[in-house]
Amino acid sequence: MVDSSNAWLVLAFGDERQYAGNAGYEDVLTTHYRYDTHVPNHGRVAANDIFVIRGPQGLEGFARVVAITDEQTTKRTQRCPECKTTAIKTRTTRQPLYRCDNGHEFDAPLIDEAAITMFTAHFGDTYLAAPGYISLERLRAACPRWNGQLAIQKLDLQAIESDLQQLANFTERVLGEDADSELTAEDADDADSSAPYVPEDADTRTVALRQVRERRGQAAFRRSLIERYGPSCLVTGCAILDLLEAAHINAYRGNNDNHVDNGLLLRADVHTLFDLDLLGIDPDTLKIDTHPRIREAGYEHIRGCSLRCAPHRPARPALQMRWAAFQRRLLRA
Repeated sequence: MVDSSNAWLVLAFGDERQYAGNAGYEDVLTTHYRYDTHVPNHGRVAANDIFVIRGPQGLEGFARVVAITDEQTTKRTQRCPECKTTAIKTRTTRQPLYRCDNGHEFDAPLIDEAAITMFTAHFGDTYLAAPGYISLERLRAACPRWNGQLAIQKLDLQAIESDLQQLANFTERVLGEDADSELTAEDADDADSSAPYVPEDADTRTVALRQVRERRGQAAFRRSLIERYGPSCLVTGCAILDLLEAAHINAYRGNNDNHVDNGLLLRADVHTLFDLDLLGIDPDTLKIDTHPRIREAGYEHIRGCSLRCAPHRPARPALQMRWAAFQRRLLRA
């Protein structure tokens, strides 16, 4: 079982998720969950955390956070014109259209706009539907400091461990493979791209796997990759910008590794597979190969495809290093 400190009970309503005057977050529970800087605990969620997702009627499912992206945007909040509370509801069968919890009725709310950071927690292919599998009462009891007003709150997975042990595919899909090691780094700016990228050997640490997450210092690196290759995944062609991540070919160990020649723009799940050496890129042909494990999980169609990077080409020395790591992983298959 995973460390219970990495689990959260999150509240989602899909397109109808609306509370505290907020117009909604457009959750798609099978792929991602959105929240902003006004949500308590927003800064504590991290990649590899486990989400236990509940809706208004009960448990919906489980997922692991593969990556977190963020964007600067504006949030519109609706308030009662009389008492200024955000606790208002839209009525469908009565007039006036709005009513607040203090009993005031009105035709149109006041609108506040504020600059916020919107976060998107991406699930990749880890979502496991389990509607009603665990009762709301047990989920509440599993929260050390249950608060019915919180959209994101800590949950102790060990408190529901007996249920999870009986849930088919939970360990394989949601928990995934444990990481053997983790690479962390300080925020860094882009490297100078005026010279060809050459991998450095100054740091001799062996990093087999890393915790999958988008580092705060990668924003400029990601922008440079989008400018170079266009806003689509170099493996799948996916053009949903919110799902695209900046992947280092040679693992990040310093400013030099944020060179555009050392980067690939990849869909979140493909980025994870690349980091785990379950997906490789032939440095000579730029053809994609896959580990037998993921071929059986729906990724067979990308095997043999060419990297969509023309007319540019990533650094060959970096690709050679990652190809060698992929080949070693194949030998252990």
